[in-house]
Amino acid sequence: MRDTIRGLDPWGSTSRGGRVARVRDACSRFQGGIVLAIVVLFGGFVLGLAVHRPRPSAGVGSTPFSFTSPDVMTLATHNLVVTAVLVAGALTLGAVTLSALFYNGFLLGTVAKSLLWSGLSPTQVVLLVAPHGVFELPGLLIAGGIGLKFAANGWRYLLERRQQPIEERELRDGTLALTVAVLCILTAAPVELHLTPQLVSL
Repeated sequence: MRDTIRGLDPWGSTSRGGRVARVRDACSRFQGGIVLAIVVLFGGFVLGLAVHRPRPSAGVGSTPFSFTSPDVMTLATHNLVVTAVLVAGALTLGAVTLSALFYNGFLLGTVAKSLLWSGLSPTQVVLLVAPHGVFELPGLLIAGGIGLKFAANGWRYLLERRQQPIEERELRDGTLALTVAVLCILTAAPVELHLTPQLVSL
């Protein structure tokens, strides 16, 4: 029984001192998927920035968004749902994962365009997004990388280039990498809710 539990433990027999390296190794397994996730998200961002036309009625100098989310739990839950969709998109062989990444990038581009339209400088926009973005974006990209990696495994399995879609080691690494993604998302929520409004009011 103990051996079974140890086999399911994503940390394996790693000592406490080596857990940072274990996390790094687990995330590196999904490096290709993460790179593709970055490309897709950035593509959506560029398109959103290019095609979005903020409403003229808002006026230059007005605040285009309200940072009054109900609470941290609601915001974190929403982002965790997005994270789950990115990973579960592997079941659609990556179609849902790619669509979700592109859509979120597009939304980010429209937000940036509206902030610029309101009269903020590019530096100010970065300052508004960066505090929570340094946590939220890595979380979403890791989740997207996991989904795309497992989707690629699914394609190889269907093409009879793999004996099974997911190996035990990949499942352990995926669990550990997803844990990192969830921690990033949970950290981003209070930062976005409490720090961003203070920056807006400056």
